Amino acid sequence: DPKRISRKLSCDHAEPSFSTPIPQHKTPPWMERLWPQGLAIVEGTREILADRREDLTAKDVRIALERRLGLPEDGLLSRREEVAAAIKTVMQENSATPVQTEAVEHMLHMLLTDGETAQRMLASANETDIATLVLLADTAAASESAARVLAAAHLGSSLVPMLQPGAPRQSAAAALQLLSGATKHAAPDISKLLLLDDILQPLLSLFALRAEEELAVRVAMLLNSLADSRGSRFRLLHGGALRALTHTIIEPMSSGALKEHCLQAVASIAGRPDDEVSLPQILGLLCADRLPGTQREALASLQIIAEKQPELCARLLQVDE
Repeated sequence: DPKRISRKLSCDHAEPSFSTPIPQHKTPPWMERLWPQGLAIVEGTREILADRREDLTAKDVRIALERRLGLPEDGLLSRREEVAAAIKTVMQENSATPVQTEAVEHMLHMLLTDGETAQRMLASANETDIATLVLLADTAAASESAARVLAAAHLGSSLVPMLQPGAPRQSAAAALQLLSGATKHAAPDISKLLLLDDILQPLLSLFALRAEEELAVRVAMLLNSLADSRGSRFRLLHGGALRALTHTIIEPMSSGALKEHCLQAVASIAGRPDDEVSLPQILGLLCADRLPGTQREALASLQIIAEKQPELCARLLQVDE
């Protein structure tokens, strides 16, 4: 009977009824270990950064996450952008709560209400006591507006005497802390002001000494923070930062941690801050750039490698870029 067949077909193809809710199954533990959820990555990142925030790179965090989550080596390599997003989320959480001390609040009030406060304090920065400089650093780190006021008051050039090779270590450390506080807000205009204030060459001179690894790491981290816009990356590249970082990376006496921070800075200068790429790959990308000046800096770095470690030339020839 055609009618019976038609009714049967219509029943077979009818929309399913959702009057009974579909049970929601939790992800089995073994699957979470193989493919951790985003929340697990964020929570793990939060715990890692709570222990050691200042000297960690994105790669360090990824490796620590893999160990914490019981994953194999490079288990999160394909999800490194997700790890980078988790780091950014945690850092924003931390920066959203300023250092709540009466001294910082008072300093912040003075900087934002009295236009001459910054000029007065920076006019003789090299003669200012370390405690005041640290207070300024905390204030700059707590407030993007305060950091911008200080940068506009020629923070960079004011700190140059403290970054000279013969300056006391404490002074250099305080100056780097203040610069780091001012650049932690991912505000390209602040980085531009500092680089236009001739801060790069003193930083590279201090970095070239490598007598104090802690100071060298801080400089590398600062260079990484400064490379937050195309203009700043251009100034860093053509100011000799790439060559200085390349020297340190291939220096046998440099520690693994210092080399990792330098490689991260090189990647940022090349406009690839979230990519885990090798030095030869980065230099290959820069050699392929359309700007002759960028090609020249990349070739100069390749020449440094060829002179210092000729055995790496074979690896350079294998770079596709």
